Amino acid sequence: MRALLTGASSGIGREVAYLLSENKVDLILTARRQSVLLQLQQDLIQSYQIDCQIIAADLSQSSDLSALTDLDIDLLINCAGRGEIAEALSISAYDDEQMLQLNFLSPVTLTKAFCQKWLAAEQKGRVITVCSLAARFPHPYMAMYSASKAAMLSYSLSLNQELKKSGIIIQAVCLGPVATAFLGPKQAEKRGQLSPQTAARKILSICSSRRPFAVFGLGSRTLDGLFKILPTRISLFLIANFLDRLRS
Repeated sequence: MRALLTGASSGIGREVAYLLSENKVDLILTARRQSVLLQLQQDLIQSYQIDCQIIAADLSQSSDLSALTDLDIDLLINCAGRGEIAEALSISAYDDEQMLQLNFLSPVTLTKAFCQKWLAAEQKGRVITVCSLAARFPHPYMAMYSASKAAMLSYSLSLNQELKKSGIIIQAVCLGPVATAFLGPKQAEKRGQLSPQTAARKILSICSSRRPFAVFGLGSRTLDGLFKILPTRISLFLIANFLDRLRS
């Protein structure tokens, strides 16, 4: 098996790369920082004797996608993403566009490209996209992030239904807070977030099933259920209050 993993240089993506290598999955790793990818590549090859290629690409730029869409893979893991906790009107249009490209448009482009190749070759394949609990309901102070993740979740679920009769599986994983550079390690420790290692194990656990969607994380399932039954105005108030405190 060969997998393409985006966002592989740090955080969750890096831990997913190690877990896949332990299972002898050959890898193509992509992220922006080539020097970090080189170090990771050397470590994975030496430790696990797998075939590991790297491609430096910035997926917030659509022009970088052409280096990835012609690859020969069986598994695509869309792990690259970014967000910002801030007032929506304080974020520039350029930053909004980059976040939308990275979190939604680029993974959609990759997903479509590989699904079309698999269908044409009558080949089985799997796409796993790392979403967020923010995809499940609006997040004030993370407006573009939650909107882009919600769009990606909706797309994944829709495409999976369309491909039910093929050998292609499209899956989305919604994680609660994870201790990565997104909020900084000190905040992560204080707020009891998932470790990147645990998050990576949760993401790959979905490979043993065909279920199109899963929610993982400390209390995430409880929150997911709670916000489904609460009136929208109360959910928005609670989320806004929490994130407003977090950003200050």
